[in-house]
Amino acid sequence: MAAEDDRQNSLLLHALMTRSEVARTLGVSEATIRREIADGRLAIVKIRGAVRIDPKDLQAYIDGAKVTQEQPWQSATLAKPFAPRQAARFRDSRSVLEALLQKKPRGKKKEG
Repeated sequence: MAAEDDRQNSLLLHALMTRSEVARTLGVSEATIRREIADGRLAIVKIRGAVRIDPKDLQAYIDGAKVTQEQPWQSATLAKPFAPRQAARFRDSRSVLEALLQKKPRGKKKEG
């Protein structure tokens, strides 16, 4: 029984993945994997400075990153609504369009 446990532990060590292997698996850059690790979203195993990712932790990361269409995107939930005073100005789409057309472009200098 002890020999079987040793064999399973040795297989586990071989199953650990490097950051570049994880990046290739997910189809992202290694820099993205480094950011996910630094942000604490992806767990790592450190062995004398060598960073490895357990496939079980990678699967948990993938499961946590799944998004369904029913969930709003983060950017939509972070958008700031118009202040009440601004909202009163844009009661219909025509007034919004007119306001946008009246805006002057920024940053362009007149030549002459």
